[in-house]
Amino acid sequence: LTRKKVLTYRDGESSKVVTSYANQVGDLLEEMGADYDEDDVIQPARMAKLEDGMTVELDHIEHRTEKREEKIPYQQEVK
Repeated sequence: LTRKKVLTYRDGESSKVVTSYANQVGDLLEEMGADYDEDDVIQPARMAKLEDGMTVELDHIEHRTEKREEKIPYQQEVK
């Protein structure tokens, strides 16, 4: 196993430089206790081989539905 130094970013903000013996990006994220789901973007992919000097990015994607009611003025026509 080879120790690698990796720069990590979370949501576009520089997080920290970490050293790890992880083989893949996903292993590193698990080691760091990073929380993510299937909507989030991980670059490079979780299955990518972790390399010394690599930059790993995790961007959380949040989906929201907003509902609102609005009165729309109208005129009634009588024929």
